[in-house]
Amino acid sequence: MDFFKKCPNNTFEVSSKLFQKMKINILKNPVLKGNFQTLFFLILTLSTFRSFADGTKQVSPTSAQITSLVISSTSGSNWNAPQERRIYFTITDHTVQNLYFGANTFMDQSANNYTTYYRIKDATGTVIGSPAVLSSTISYTQAFNGPNIGGTNPSGYTPKTFDPSANGDYYIEIYTSATAGASSNLTTTNIWSTFWDFTVGEASGVTHPGRVFSQNWNFRATAPTDSPAYSGGFDTKISPAFYSYTNDQTVVKVQFTDFQPLGFNPAFNSYGVNPSETNWLVGRKSFSQGTTIPALTNSFKTFLSSPDPGVFPVAALAAAPTLSGNVQGCAPNYNIPYNTSVLGDVRFLLDLNGVAGYQANSMDRVLEALNVPAGSNLMPWDGKDGLGNVLPPNTNVITTISVLRGRVNIPLYDAELNQQGFTVSSISPQSSTAIKLFWDDASTTTI
Repeated sequence: MDFFKKCPNNTFEVSSKLFQKMKINILKNPVLKGNFQTLFFLILTLSTFRSFADGTKQVSPTSAQITSLVISSTSGSNWNAPQERRIYFTITDHTVQNLYFGANTFMDQSANNYTTYYRIKDATGTVIGSPAVLSSTISYTQAFNGPNIGGTNPSGYTPKTFDPSANGDYYIEIYTSATAGASSNLTTTNIWSTFWDFTVGEASGVTHPGRVFSQNWNFRATAPTDSPAYSGGFDTKISPAFYSYTNDQTVVKVQFTDFQPLGFNPAFNSYGVNPSETNWLVGRKSFSQGTTIPALTNSFKTFLSSPDPGVFPVAALAAAPTLSGNVQGCAPNYNIPYNTSVLGDVRFLLDLNGVAGYQANSMDRVLEALNVPAGSNLMPWDGKDGLGNVLPPNTNVITTISVLRGRVNIPLYDAELNQQGFTVSSISPQSSTAIKLFWDDASTTTI
């Protein structure tokens, strides 16, 4: 499509190459350590991931690297936990589906031999049933293999069972108590489970992976070689994987490799590290938080398996955006009209240097607009190239327009070492290759 806009002494011919594209803006934000700059990427083919259980199997792929589930007074799905820290599970047919679960629990050096309890609440916060003891004897192999439901999985662990009376979301609270579960003393105790699992399944042995999620998990890197065993340390490595289900129904996978965080709270969101900042270009930047764990409210659902598509549907691919008329205005206040069929971020690549695609530090220019509604819109442009030069009259401008969805930021608080990095890829609506990430720690302080 060619279109023209004439102003005194200025004529631009813009040829538009339209592609159907989607984007993940991946941002690594360890709040105290630095961050990755945003990255634009294509989302391509649908794929699925299935497993027998949700827990140790996903986050601890080998017995030498154990991602332990942590509950403390300020993080994790503890007593009266706020929404962003709760571990939820979804039941779609309560007549046959139950939660099968188990965990072996350890307490830190400040513990006083309190017993670990759990209670389950429905979506309204109502306690369902009575509190019960959580701690079980579970090995790595048993947790990896999942629950042995009615003898259907002999290599798995013997699970505890929650039988719901209605469909919907429920969540589990884990805490220590000296009053038989009637109250919590978790203000003086941190607990963690090395081998653990939460599985939505049926008495027949059928399981439903991708039903367990939290907005903000809490983990600790541990290993059998720690001293004492599974106590964790700054040199302990783990290789967990997580899945984000965004508000616009895309699924993104993050795979860590030999991560050394000691403790960390993975969360996925659209805004970055500061939920009160309305300008994402500012809110995505890392900053020094201090010793207060950030709440990271309104984060996306984070899964250990790819979300069950029957419960968490995947968005259809968006139609390619289209140019819709002549460039409006005169230098330096041009507007380029276009249409898009879905809400999303829009990216115009003005390919000006004669080499296909974007080349940094060249004449190529990228124009962006965030949270653009479906319908007719305008892209502001000052008439300059990527080097800040005003384009001369009769310049031919080739542009690729993309509607970009599934924007994901990955804030991490106080994660010490990530020397091997991690791999980010889209799972659905279409899968992708790995994404390059870049640091932006200009706003952080040295600690």
